[in-house]
Amino acid sequence: MTNASFIRSEAAAGVRACLQQEFTDVWVFDLRGDGRRTGDGRNIFEYPGQGSGGTRTPVAIFILVKNPNKKKRVIHYSVLEDEYYSGQGKRDRVKQLTSIKGIAKWQAIKPDKHHDWLDQRTSEFSTYLPMGGKNAKAGKGNTLFRQYSNGVKTHRDPWAYHSSKKELTKNMKIHIDYCNNYVDKKPIHIDYTQAKWDPELTRKLKISGIQEFDENKIRFALYRPFFKQWLYFDRVFNPRQGIVPKTFPQNNSKNLIICVSTKSITFSAFVLNITPDVGIESAAQCFPLYTYENGVKQENITNCILKEYQEHYADKKITKSNIFYYAYGLLHHPKYRKKYANNLTRELPHIPMAPDFWSFCTTGKKLADLHLSWEACQRYELGKPKAEFGKYEKMAFARIKRDGKLIQDKTTLKINGIEVFDNIPETNYKVNGRTPLEWAIDRYKKTTDRESGIVNDATNVDIIPLIERLVYVGVESDRLVRELPVEFEPKDWEPKKTGMDAFTDSGKV
Repeated sequence: MTNASFIRSEAAAGVRACLQQEFTDVWVFDLRGDGRRTGDGRNIFEYPGQGSGGTRTPVAIFILVKNPNKKKRVIHYSVLEDEYYSGQGKRDRVKQLTSIKGIAKWQAIKPDKHHDWLDQRTSEFSTYLPMGGKNAKAGKGNTLFRQYSNGVKTHRDPWAYHSSKKELTKNMKIHIDYCNNYVDKKPIHIDYTQAKWDPELTRKLKISGIQEFDENKIRFALYRPFFKQWLYFDRVFNPRQGIVPKTFPQNNSKNLIICVSTKSITFSAFVLNITPDVGIESAAQCFPLYTYENGVKQENITNCILKEYQEHYADKKITKSNIFYYAYGLLHHPKYRKKYANNLTRELPHIPMAPDFWSFCTTGKKLADLHLSWEACQRYELGKPKAEFGKYEKMAFARIKRDGKLIQDKTTLKINGIEVFDNIPETNYKVNGRTPLEWAIDRYKKTTDRESGIVNDATNVDIIPLIERLVYVGVESDRLVRELPVEFEPKDWEPKKTGMDAFTDSGKV
């Protein structure tokens, strides 16, 4: 019995390959229980009194067989039925089955070339141009964007982020003062009410020496979709800055970035024009329209890609900005997401050249403009609030009983426990698994960090206009997605394999 995450994980492809090579029969009984996957049920190790369960990790029973007289290698897979949600129910079911002979339905799996067992990828995906790749960063390969990376990862979010610039200043001064006492060595007993420590901080302090607080390092960042925070942007206290120093080197640097999820159960994409945190999408990879090299603004979509698009569509009017918006539109196409769902959760997006470039470009720009303007866009008319709720503290959907279970009623919104709206339209548009309004419910509240004791109060907001704007973003996004052309894949098209290399040789990339 073991952690079952490597049944699907991209990082565990090598483990799956070794299992297939080493054993003649691999029997996998998937007990599910992944707390991050909807509908996966409770964990088998959940016991009464544990609340949501002892672990969020999926569990499986593996039986590995080596038979020297058998050449054929077979992977047998079965999954526990959906109806056994509780930990006790799963344990009872396993006891009832007794052995693998008690399981009637076994699926023989033939791994694909990626060593995927489940949710295997669609082969056509790899024929389309990828948004980015390691070779492109080195100036080789054929991709839409030359540079890309994760967003900012601070390793100390409660200290480096805050809804109040004043509180962020106070917190970082405390953190810096504490660190300056231990520039040459790590403290023996760390006081986590004074700083957040990690090995990277020890290393960077030894290199950089005494630190000084610098107010100019405070900037706005998008911490989560539709939720800005003040960030102390500093190489010592943000050990993973990704490509941000090249995309937003100054507070007022102008740029656009498409962030895509890379480790999410469902794919999504989001555009922004300020510093991105890695948590905007699941392990967000960020593709900027521009980069800044030694203070010089450069286009990040290459000349060879522009040439390829202009030639394919026989249209010299196509610009690199047009390609940026085209990609954003296509990444929202429902059929594209459905057909390549398994690819998009394991690798960077590949972008087909759709028959109608300009429709995707036009709608993609409308979507981008809408998603960038969520703080000032049109408000969805929800009418007068049903009741007074006083000073805003928190909000949540109402709960209703259905089939004996309490579930969220996403049409009814409560503020401070008081029902305020009962006409919230349900929308399909989501970023990283949540609608815009769901992100607001999750983020606009007061939180206390357990380790440091830092209080972050994000309730100083005019909540009704924010709700109406985020509802509008969801509704309007759904409408714009319906505007996208039906066809998203080209006919009789093959990518040029030498495009970027040819321009690199001539110095024209």
